[in-house]
Amino acid sequence: MFERIGNILGVKPTTLRNKRDMFDPFCNTIKTKGKKRKGWWQNDRLLSDMQQVFDYYRELEEEEIEEEIREILNM
Repeated sequence: MFERIGNILGVKPTTLRNKRDMFDPFCNTIKTKGKKRKGWWQNDRLLSDMQQVFDYYRELEEEEIEEEIREILNM
């Protein structure tokens, strides 16, 4: 998945994984289907650009987020 999305966006798959991992400490405040990730548990706040992303998506259901991602990536 990260390879495919990385190719579409022109970024390394590890960059995508690292960006995803930044949100791990905040997963309990996102409406997921009981999915828990440990990842970068030692971070207690986000950089301002990542905070904006988090604030935008935090109230959406997982399905809504997935649909928006598919639209962005034309998948």
